Amino acid sequence: MVYTPISTMFNTPYSTTTVLSPLTPLSVTPVSPLSPLNALNTVNTLSTLSPLSTISMASAVSQSVVVNNDPLTIVTPIGPQIITTRPSYIVDINTGMEDNYNVQRDVTRYFMYKALDKWLFEEWNYLFKFLVADKNGVRLVKSEDEREKNDVKKDSDELLEQKADYIEDHVLTEEATKEVLKRIMRELGIPFYSLPHREALVMDVLEKFMKKKLKKRMANNA
Repeated sequence: MVYTPISTMFNTPYSTTTVLSPLTPLSVTPVSPLSPLNALNTVNTLSTLSPLSTISMASAVSQSVVVNNDPLTIVTPIGPQIITTRPSYIVDINTGMEDNYNVQRDVTRYFMYKALDKWLFEEWNYLFKFLVADKNGVRLVKSEDEREKNDVKKDSDELLEQKADYIEDHVLTEEATKEVLKRIMRELGIPFYSLPHREALVMDVLEKFMKKKLKKRMANNA
């Protein structure tokens, strides 16, 4: 009888059904420690299993459970195995989660705070050049020339935080972030709850949105 581990019997994730013959006796076969049992070894069964001693994988398989106190191995011959395969279908199910208020709120806040607290200080730090500080606080620059001359490398961490707060209050508000995400969802057909898995795309769209809005406000401020 050929011994095959259960974990290697199935090459596909399809469901299987095993029919166990009620007439098949069980046996406990001691295995010598000098002859380890593996998938290619042949195990001599007791005389009561002689009808199955030459059974092949085409008609039956063996289920093995190895207990802690090796080399004792319980070998259970089982009857013919029925393997059923079913075709796989991809079904697009509308779960309605994209319309769920909690999902939209959580995804919106996730991207808004990641943009304001991380991307703005790293990949998008050039956007700080649109803002300067004066005696009245943070304001927009009034021209492209003023923006180009604005050296943000000299800004303190405190000033950069103030600029980020300005952008949160006037540019990338929660409502504005939500509208950008909804536009991505509508135009590209991506469910709202799947947007965190398309982070690079969202990051690119948000950057362009902020840059465009800051330029427009700068032009109106001139």
